[in-house]
Formats: sequence, C-alpha cells, structure tokens
Amino acid sequence: MQEIFDYSIFSNTIFSYLISLGIFLGGMLTVYVFKRYALRRLETWARSTETTLDDLLLRVVEKFLVPVVYFGIFYLALHTLTLSPRFERGIEIVAILLITWLAVRAASSAIDFGLQSYLKESTGSGEKQLRGIRGLINFVIWAIALVFMLDNMGVKISAVVAGLGIGGVAVALAAQAVLGDLFSYFVIFFDKPFHVGDFIVVGDKMGAVEYIGIKTTRIRALSGEQLVFSNTHLTRSCVQNFKKMEKRRVSLTSA
Repeated sequence: MQEIFDYSIFSNTIFSYLISLGIFLGGMLTVYVFKRYALRRLETWARSTETTLDDLLLRVVEKFLVPVVYFGIFYLALHTLTLSPRFERGIEIVAILLITWLAVRAASSAIDFGLQSYLKESTGSGEKQLRGIRGLINFVIWAIALVFMLDNMGVKISAVVAGLGIGGVAVALAAQAVLGDLFSYFVIFFDKPFHVGDFIVVGDKMGAVEYIGIKTTRIRALSGEQLVFSNTHLTRSCVQNFKKMEKRRVSLTSA
C-alpha cells in the first residue's frame, strides 16, 4: 500500500493527489453546508426586515463572494501539488481575471444600489435619472480595475499612467465644453432643481422635461417640438419649475 502512495505521476505522489482531493472536497462540502443552512436562514431573516441593505449584502455574498471561495478552494488544493511554473502562472492569471471581474461586479452593484436608494428617498423614482450616470460609473470602475489587473500581471503601469495623464490633460483642454456639461449633469443629479416630468421655463422657452443626459437635457415644448439644452446652460440660467409650485397667487381686478 505504501508503494502505491509513493508512486509518482507528473512529479507528485499518489498521496499528494489524495491530500489535494481531500482539501478540495472538504472545502466544497463546507461551502455547501454554509449555503444550505446558514445562507438560507440569513435570507429568511433578511426578507422579514424592512431595510434592503441586508438583501444587498446577501446578494453580494451569494453571487460574488461564494464564487471567489470556490476558486480559492480549487487554488489551495492545487497549491499543495508540485506544478510547472507555466501552469502556476496560468492559474494566477485566471485568479486575477476572476477576482477583478467579480470585484467590479460587486462594486458596481453596491454603488448602483446606493444611488437608487438615494434617488428613491429624495424623489420617489430614480431609474430614468440613473441611466446616464450608471454607464459613467461603470466606465470609471472598469478603468481602475484594468489598471489593477495589469499591475498584478507584471505590466509596468507607471509609464502607461504617465502617458494617460498627459493624454488626459490634452483631452480635457480639447473637451472643456463636454466636461463642463458633465459636471453640470452631476449638479443637476444631486441638487435636483428639476426631474423628468417637471414643467419648467428657461428664458422664453418652456416645456416638460423628457430626458436628462450626461451632456444635454431634452424638453418637450407646448407646441410639440423638442428643445435641447446643454446642461451648462441650464445650471447657469434661471429655471422656473412649476411642478414644485405649492401655491398660486391670482390677481383679480374689477371691471
């Protein structure tokens, strides 16, 4: 029996393979028990509460943390074996890609949940206003994750970041108007001078707000045409919002 355990295949003994298999099966069993009993009880408890924060945390654990644990168990089991440097490097790259993707998804879900909660508490509805900023936030998160991923893969990021910094300054100077509208969009998003559906007057133009975008805001005039305003123009102008008018004063004169 000892000779069988000591028999070597690809620089690893049968006993080493059995240890690796035992670690893998034990880890999978532990995760299964956790999902079967602990996670289900936590889901039942979360459904009984009024807050939605615990639902978000459970969703993050189930969809993002559990896959990382699965891969961690697989990586730990393989780490007990003697592997070729090329194979180990391949596993490390796969681990970096998987963790980066799951971390981006988790961060994006958490930020999206926070923005939705903020808009629902302040305005009662936030899906239409959230469409524009969601894409921008995802772009920033993926850009940071890409830099992190390349740095962990051994790519020299300092030269790339320096080049991006110089290019960013050039782009910022060439796109001042676009960036101004972008910052004005954030002003409209957080300050909330008007929302989609509000009837507003800007100068001699009036209509109902149809869409609030990253660069422009679109208004449907009373005569039917669509008016397109830059966000910078709206933040610099005096905007009359009739939707928020609580009282109307009428002056009556006798004939």
